[in-house]
Amino acid sequence: MRNATVWIAVLTLAHMARALPPIPPLPPVNWESRANLRFEPPVEQVVVELGKIKGAPGDDAIRGYWKGWGMDAMARLKAMLDDPHWKQYDRWIQHVIDLCPLAEAHKADEAQMNQLLHAMAGSKEDKDTAREFNRLISQYAAYNPDAACAFLLSHKDDPSLDIREVIVDPLARFDKPQAREATQKIVDDLIAHDWPQSHPHVINALIGIGTRESCERAIQLAGTVSPDLAKQTRKRCEWILGRLRAQEPMSKILKQEDNR
Repeated sequence: MRNATVWIAVLTLAHMARALPPIPPLPPVNWESRANLRFEPPVEQVVVELGKIKGAPGDDAIRGYWKGWGMDAMARLKAMLDDPHWKQYDRWIQHVIDLCPLAEAHKADEAQMNQLLHAMAGSKEDKDTAREFNRLISQYAAYNPDAACAFLLSHKDDPSLDIREVIVDPLARFDKPQAREATQKIVDDLIAHDWPQSHPHVINALIGIGTRESCERAIQLAGTVSPDLAKQTRKRCEWILGRLRAQEPMSKILKQEDNR
């Protein structure tokens, strides 16, 4: 009986602990006295408030702060990323950087993405570089989708298959005729020259196109790699195919059922 009581108490405490909000990290000692008051509000204050989670400023508010801060705040935030005293706040510092809507930041992002792409030419195993490129292009697309799509399209005919392999996934997410056409061409090139090494990119791109034909082709190609990949791909496509089916006129659905 005593053991049962102890276990009940332990489980109750564990449940209560999970229900508590996460404890925010401790900011550097005396950070307030070292905050740069040229920025309103100080960038350090915004980062600390984000770490508290409750009462943190929203993304739109932070984009508004950037308009008052200017690009000088970028240098301060990057210095904080390099400062070991701010290490526990890295993800919030990066979040503030990612929300910068200024044109100068866009140009800097494009320059950095170009460097990453050139670094990946002929270097398929550089997964960290590919991951950083995907983070940057996703961030770029969030605040300037037209410019992000144009950037990717500018590399659609790159002679390096490695570069086209990296851009095909994010390019497939743009619902634009030119992006879809370019995605399909890159997929065909990768299959012709680099299959099966490029199959994750090809399958992701086909699913990203989001048509019945592209999903069926993704499932078919996955089946040539392994039964497990075919199963995973089929599961990913089910929602897309179901949505497309729901959008079809009832008469077309009934006709398809009659033809089975």
